[in-house]
Amino acid sequence: MLKIRGVVVPRTWDEDGRVVAITILTHDEDEYHVENDGRGKELKKFIRENVEVLGLVRPQGGIKVIQVNKFRLCREFEKQHL
Repeated sequence: MLKIRGVVVPRTWDEDGRVVAITILTHDEDEYHVENDGRGKELKKFIRENVEVLGLVRPQGGIKVIQVNKFRLCREFEKQHL
């Protein structure tokens, strides 16, 4: 299992413009395609959100694919004025 943090972005759309596949772009510029099953499907609700994902990663044709075991939203803290 691997834990990653990044932003959920659309990867492909259907003919009606609905998102059918997503990717997580990490802050260190890695890219993980999300398997479209179980918990991975749930992540489609969080496009442009920062998330932390725990899952099984496997290479597929030179691309990292993650099967999501669990995830949580990571809210960025607002700038604090001292």
